[in-house]
Amino acid sequence: METTTKSRLRRALWIALPVLAVGLVALPRALAWGHHHPRAQNAQELNDHLDHGLEHLLDKLDATDAQREQASAITARHAPELFAIMSEGRATRQELKAVLLAETLDKARLDAAHAKLDALAARATDVGLASVFELAEVLTPAQRKQLAERLARFDD
Repeated sequence: METTTKSRLRRALWIALPVLAVGLVALPRALAWGHHHPRAQNAQELNDHLDHGLEHLLDKLDATDAQREQASAITARHAPELFAIMSEGRATRQELKAVLLAETLDKARLDAAHAKLDALAARATDVGLASVFELAEVLTPAQRKQLAERLARFDD
């Protein structure tokens, strides 16, 4: 019985990890960290960036209209929280910069900023994983397999 559970967990990881990898690869582009788009100024702009990247992925997987609608709803639901995390992260990085450029260095303020950044990274990871898992649930097993095969090309 325990072997079956381990086998199911292993199979789920083989499906979820490629989807997560796509999310992690696409997320910086969707969050406009690249050179192609200005940084999202609000949650709606972030949602638009995420939707745009997701459409490209869904095109490759021959997603149905229903899948596209579900995926769009997922990004719309998570974009406000992701934008809030990004905004807090920018503010915290400014705090960190102020601490490091201050006339007198304050280790306690540095540690506090570091703790905030760690907490934000954990929140971003939680939201990202939840989003990716929800998106994976929208895909068929065949589409997840196709996605995994596409991602395998980048393993070299």
